[in-house]
Amino acid sequence: MIFMLGTIFLAIRNTDPLLNPIIYAEDGVWVSMALTKGWVDAFLHARPDYFVFYNILTLYISTKISIIFSGSPLLLLPQSIAFVSYSFYSLVSVLAFTTVQRISNNYFAFLIYFIILLLPFGFSQNEILGRLLQIGYYMPFITLCLYFIRENIASFRGRIALDVLILLTAATNPIVFSVIGLYFLRKISNTNDKKSFLKEHTFILSISLLLFIYIAPHMNRVGGISTAFNPDNLIELIFARSFLYPFVFTFYNRLNDLYSIILTGAYIAFCVFSYRRTNSMIVKDIIFITFSTLLVYIIATVLIRPGLTGLLTAYNGTSGDRYFMGPNIISSFLFIICLSQFWVNDKAKLLTTSLSLYIIFIYGMGLGIIFETYQTKQAGKTTLSFYDQICQSKSTNDGTLRLIKIYPQPDWSIKVPSMYVNKLECLKN
Repeated sequence: MIFMLGTIFLAIRNTDPLLNPIIYAEDGVWVSMALTKGWVDAFLHARPDYFVFYNILTLYISTKISIIFSGSPLLLLPQSIAFVSYSFYSLVSVLAFTTVQRISNNYFAFLIYFIILLLPFGFSQNEILGRLLQIGYYMPFITLCLYFIRENIASFRGRIALDVLILLTAATNPIVFSVIGLYFLRKISNTNDKKSFLKEHTFILSISLLLFIYIAPHMNRVGGISTAFNPDNLIELIFARSFLYPFVFTFYNRLNDLYSIILTGAYIAFCVFSYRRTNSMIVKDIIFITFSTLLVYIIATVLIRPGLTGLLTAYNGTSGDRYFMGPNIISSFLFIICLSQFWVNDKAKLLTTSLSLYIIFIYGMGLGIIFETYQTKQAGKTTLSFYDQICQSKSTNDGTLRLIKIYPQPDWSIKVPSMYVNKLECLKN
């Protein structure tokens, strides 16, 4: 029920992918590769540096949906991608809901559920919601939820199934390898039966190690950002954009480095205090592992994409928002986990209530920023829909492929086998 609610909610939040059906960037490139060389080749070679398994899987599902309703993998592909994208991000909110509900109550479970559905994406929303090329940034967070859910699974087959899902997140975003390591080290240090614990995790550890050994030599450090490193914006990147943005986005332009450091210090102190006051070892583990993952993610963002500092504009706006969506969702999740630990203490309920109301107020005030129902901040379509672009496609010299222009223009285009285009009515008129 809440999954369907979230899917509909996200479709209303950003309707542009449905109203202006286009194919955007890697979504088109990877489908083109799959239709030309086969889906197995796309799973293995979509990127030269690491796998993007869930990206390709969701695109595969999208083409199948298009085939079911139109008979063509291309005709309804933009709408299918939009539906699968909304469903994916809704599923993430449900995973967070389930995790928080297990250690707290429905109030905080619904709070994190709606925060994730409303997570601000600045000016990049239209290249995130309704698209599938950015879902890899959520993989470390998904891994955390899968691990925490796994702890309540008694059956051997159920745990192996979750281990496989976790391994596939690592085959989508290499930062997940750090999450696997952090989880294992934290858990084994707190268990008395280390031999049994090691045996239980042998499968996922051995496969993830082999996968890491295969991927590591191919990793590209520059991360697709060509702008130069700007040390003046480093504090903004680490503190304001990574830790704080989900809580301050409505007045982000009023911040400065000093405020960012003070507020982040308060955030960290709050997490440490929550960690120390809780008596639940399960919650302590969740806070520790989640906080450690957040730190690793932020450090990786700085090291892999130092050029992000060149995109920032001294708190005068946001840029490259997709690169921060991973740390932002983990930061939000960690804060709600820590906040929920004060609810059981009558003396601390005032603090909990005040902070909860602050979050509700911030997101209530920011609805005009979050919802792009009537006008998108970053138009994907400028003139032609994907159907129009298909109809204006050009045949290659040998006639086996057709070149289709896609967005963002003018640099992006794809080649698909001519047989997929020849079946469409526009070419018969």
